[in-house]
Amino acid sequence: KLLIYAGSIEQAKNIPALQYNSKMPKKEKDLNYRQFYNSECDKMVNVGMLKESVSVPNLKYGMVMGIESSEASKVQIIGRFCRLVVGDVSQIYFFVARGTIEETWVYNGLSKFKNKIRKIDVFQKTN
Repeated sequence: KLLIYAGSIEQAKNIPALQYNSKMPKKEKDLNYRQFYNSECDKMVNVGMLKESVSVPNLKYGMVMGIESSEASKVQIIGRFCRLVVGDVSQIYFFVARGTIEETWVYNGLSKFKNKIRKIDVFQKTN
């Protein structure tokens, strides 16, 4: 399963996956979450939600497009993927602009998870 944290609802709408955001009707949100939770669909994109008190089984991939401003939110997002069964592996991809505070956080902030994250690959643009 792939859980995507988009930076805005507009950005999320361009991603072909189940949608989950605060502007959706509760009934639609609940249906989409249930389908994702029960593995009826393997991709969901959300905006500003699904950070605290959420456990989704079988998460294998995460995409973070735009880093949250609060430290607690960053930790909660990463925490979605650190709740693994022993022997499982998840991959989290951060999409950030070079030379920004988000890039600094990716380099420095993930050190808090050194016992959970084995390797951080940074893809750099080549000219």
